Amino acid sequence: MNELVAINQSKSGESRVLAPTLFIRATKPRAPHNVLNPQYHLSETDVERAGMWSTKLRAISHTPSFMAAECTGPIPDTSEYIVLHVYGGAYTSGSARQYRGMHVRMARASRMRVLGFSYRLAPTYTYPVPLYDAYMVYMYVRRMGWTTYKQVDVLHAYDVQDPVSPIHQLLVSSKKSLGNLDVLSDPFVAPIHADLSGLPPTLVQMGGAEVMGDDRREFVRRAHNQGANVELQVYDSMFHMFQASIPGTQHLNEAWDGFVTAHDVHLERNHHVYVVHGANYWQAMNLGMATGPSSNRSRVLHDLQHLSLLGINTLRVLAASEASQFGPAPDRIRPELTQAPGVYNNDVLEGLDWVLAQLPRFNMTACVSLGNFWTWSGGAPQYVSWATRSRIPYPVQWNHKQQVFEGGDYDEFLAYTARFYNNTSAQKWYREHIRHILTRTNSVTGMPYRRDPTIMAWELMNEPQYIKGYESELAQWIDDSANLVHALAPMHLVTTGAESKNGAHAFKLMHASRFVTLASCHFWPLNWGYYNATDPSMQSIHASISKMHAFVRNNAKWAHSLNKPTVLFEFGLMRDNWGEWAGPLDAYDPHAPVTHRDQFYRAVYKEVTHHLDSGFAGAAFWAYAGEARPPVHPMEITWTGDPPHEPPGWNSIYDADL
Repeated sequence: MNELVAINQSKSGESRVLAPTLFIRATKPRAPHNVLNPQYHLSETDVERAGMWSTKLRAISHTPSFMAAECTGPIPDTSEYIVLHVYGGAYTSGSARQYRGMHVRMARASRMRVLGFSYRLAPTYTYPVPLYDAYMVYMYVRRMGWTTYKQVDVLHAYDVQDPVSPIHQLLVSSKKSLGNLDVLSDPFVAPIHADLSGLPPTLVQMGGAEVMGDDRREFVRRAHNQGANVELQVYDSMFHMFQASIPGTQHLNEAWDGFVTAHDVHLERNHHVYVVHGANYWQAMNLGMATGPSSNRSRVLHDLQHLSLLGINTLRVLAASEASQFGPAPDRIRPELTQAPGVYNNDVLEGLDWVLAQLPRFNMTACVSLGNFWTWSGGAPQYVSWATRSRIPYPVQWNHKQQVFEGGDYDEFLAYTARFYNNTSAQKWYREHIRHILTRTNSVTGMPYRRDPTIMAWELMNEPQYIKGYESELAQWIDDSANLVHALAPMHLVTTGAESKNGAHAFKLMHASRFVTLASCHFWPLNWGYYNATDPSMQSIHASISKMHAFVRNNAKWAHSLNKPTVLFEFGLMRDNWGEWAGPLDAYDPHAPVTHRDQFYRAVYKEVTHHLDSGFAGAAFWAYAGEARPPVHPMEITWTGDPPHEPPGWNSIYDADL
């Protein structure tokens, strides 16, 4: 027996069994940033050196003995959940202290608290006393909760004489000992005989040399037959409880490592600092389709190989695009992933599967965006359109046929799209989309998305806008959405997708949620009015670089104040638009020089590198076009790095540029 019990307490106070989680609140002390290889019998000092905190508790039973319990947690401690670990040992051996090293490793990997306890052991205490102890701790964490750190507390045992106590009824109905052979068919002793139809999603891990492997497989078989969602992972040549052994084997690392995690203002992967050297490749999902006009898997492989050789380790990709109910919308990704609320194009989903399956070959991870504030993928305005049955008031966009910018009022568009934050139907459909994506199993690898270390982070939305009058609705949407993502995929980071251009208050409002583990910022000197594209002087680009320096410094300071890392997930600049390239379309030509852009990019990387120890964890340029080039015919789609609402080639980075 070696079970992970997962609990979440809802806002109403009702508790539900979920995937790996549990609700306990505790203060968050600081500890030295360090890396420790977990092992048996770690001291409390070792735990703190590993960047963790540990709290001891004492559970008083109705006997002269006491049952020890302790909780280990990460720093920063931002999760609302806890893992309750119940070890095995055939009821005769084991303790919370013995598994402390495993708890440290679990807490580091999941970024959640881990509670372990020492139940009373045979032969002094026989069945059902260990079950009573486990049930007591389970009920405690459901109904009590902690408020202090480093404080000895008491687990108040339920009165076994209380006839209405569930544990009293259990003891009365189970007056047996392990000397009674009938107990071996008792589901409380052998879960293989239990009713498994109500199990939450369950993961079973075992080694290929597991001495009780047949029992594990039979448990999984029976659970499947009873309709439970159970996944079995088998690690070749590994032994019983290899996860708790001294680390160092390939399979042990496969079982626990690979996920990118946040530690103070740094990111880590496999116990090493992870710096995001990223590229935006939003078009990956459509290019990865097996068939269709947008399909181009050979190009994706060529692009990934080229980026990998340049040291790129992170791609930011899109996992959302929504169709209009009024027919083909102007300047929008097609085919769309979501045809209507809850109606998905499976070919597009399988394109996303295929792309994610390729990334490990190139040693890359993905930041996956679950939505968009802008119309080029449908996004938040399309949710509002679905909910209100109204047409979107499009802002200024590129007319591909006429080759000019045209469109409506930007403020009108903002006011329309802001309704996404508080529209009940829009929020319901958006949360359903989150569930649909995060509970998906990759059709290529067979790996559930929520357990795939290829996914570094889930982004709530590309550039959700901070709009006056909607501050509280925005903060609530972020907290609720990040909570849902964290509950479904607790091993992954959660980021907002914010530009972080509206000052300290807006930054903190959009990143204060305990479920947001990675901050976000974007910088666009031309779009924000800092850069004059037709001015060839050094003064023009130096002014933009000066603004960028201040922007990066501020975002580093704000992220550091929240003890969270931040990534510059977007920055870009157009090609030279002066001299012989001064025409209205010349700056989109792949042959146009990039004098100012090269200076700007070098300055960005230098400034972000300077702040790697004070808030920043890397940067991702916008956007990679690879071998694609602007179309010869204006209405043709070649999937450059520029979304459909912008002129092809505006901010694209081509393979020849690098």
